[in-house]
Amino acid sequence: SNQDIAVTTIKNDFHNNSSLKQAVKESNKILDKMPYASKTIYVKTYQDKYLQEIIDNQTIFTLKPCKDYSTILMDKYGKIKAYCSTISNGLRQGGSVLKPVMVYAPAIEYNIVDACTQIIDEITDFNGYIPKNYGDKYYGKISVREALAKSSNVCSVKLLNYLGINNCLKFIDKMDLKLTNEDNSLTLALGNSFHGFSLKDITASYNIFSNQGVYNSPSFIDCIYTQNSTILYKNALKNTKICSNETSSIMNDLNSYTVKNGTCKSLSYLNMPIYAKSGTVGDKNGNTDAYTISYTNELTLGMWLGNADNSPMANNVTGGGLPCYISRNIWSEIYKNNKPIEITNYACMKNIDKLSLENDNKILLADKNSPKECIINELFKKDRVPTEESTRFSFPIIEMPNSFVKDNAFYISLCQTEYINYLICKYTNNKKEIIYNSISDNTNEYFIDSNINQNAIYKYTIIPYFKYNNTIHYGKEVVINKIKAPITNGRDDDWWINDL
Repeated sequence: SNQDIAVTTIKNDFHNNSSLKQAVKESNKILDKMPYASKTIYVKTYQDKYLQEIIDNQTIFTLKPCKDYSTILMDKYGKIKAYCSTISNGLRQGGSVLKPVMVYAPAIEYNIVDACTQIIDEITDFNGYIPKNYGDKYYGKISVREALAKSSNVCSVKLLNYLGINNCLKFIDKMDLKLTNEDNSLTLALGNSFHGFSLKDITASYNIFSNQGVYNSPSFIDCIYTQNSTILYKNALKNTKICSNETSSIMNDLNSYTVKNGTCKSLSYLNMPIYAKSGTVGDKNGNTDAYTISYTNELTLGMWLGNADNSPMANNVTGGGLPCYISRNIWSEIYKNNKPIEITNYACMKNIDKLSLENDNKILLADKNSPKECIINELFKKDRVPTEESTRFSFPIIEMPNSFVKDNAFYISLCQTEYINYLICKYTNNKKEIIYNSISDNTNEYFIDSNINQNAIYKYTIIPYFKYNNTIHYGKEVVINKIKAPITNGRDDDWWINDL
């Protein structure tokens, strides 16, 4: 029977015991499913001896804060180039490292959000389930991009709630991240599952980002053949399209942003194109799992630290800490001579009006006259590119100021704005006079016009404007108010007539 025949030769000169064990296990599982007649079986693996030595040498640092570790390196097609582990292919809780795959990518793929969509990060009750952010820190209104970079638990749960668990399951169904009926819960947004996941399968799921949305099951084995070179098995690298090229491009941009501005910032010191997300699992007693998954245009690296018995590590061990640091050392060795290139972008980059987004929660194309500080550069899927353009600066508007009469003078509240200035005009017998320019006054609360003659009728208007590159863009002139001066002096009651 197949079980009686041992794999006697491992090609590629394996010297790492955990790699050897996984290759033998995978080979035996393959051989169990096919008939053959041979006493000697040859197995050709994907292992790269140079890469194996790098991760062996760098991972030794993990022995100080915890007992166990796993490191895996594969190419974007799932071919495992190097592997070392003290827990074999053990199943663990994934934590935040699974947010890009289980929440953000499907939310973008199914057009639930764009990268710049605003979410309120605050304590929220989901029918009795109240997720908390790490350190009980909440950021208020933030974008999807910022939410992933800061690894907000609340925002992740909100996104999954908008997305729907069924869409999440539909998205990951064709990958090797297997779930059960017990996992039908919003806690999926935080990487929780009934059985857990292997580092191998978590790492492989990130390949959909570098491989244009295509997934290949990870494998140690290239082919298996007999002594007379009869091929018993050949890894077909079957392609499964999980998401669009545009979704994978946007996710690459988000994961790159997480390196530059988020929890994986220590990887930014590599000074090369790198994409990553970290994750930490723990409770009030301490952290049990710390991950960093990082990738280039060619390779994907998975790093896990913890204890096999689930006992807590030192409190300072988080995914963005030591695993990120070790990953950085591994990448610096791999790309010592040649740096990786940027991953091809298939999404559309557009200039977005920052003020409309942050103040009005509207995604508008930026006005062509927008100052640089009022523009956000953002990626969109082609069918999600906004079509409406802001006119905030080309045709500026301003909130109508309050106005009232007091002590025989006309008061106009001064609404100071950062970018839009305005003129206050006074019409006397249809003669126009500019009586105030906001650019010259940033201190007073009111403009007061005491120059009012008896029995006269006055009209006050406001003209917003924006000055850009020595060109002034005026908005529409609107009437603030029209008043009639007092018939006699010294009256105590209001003397203006509103219906004018």
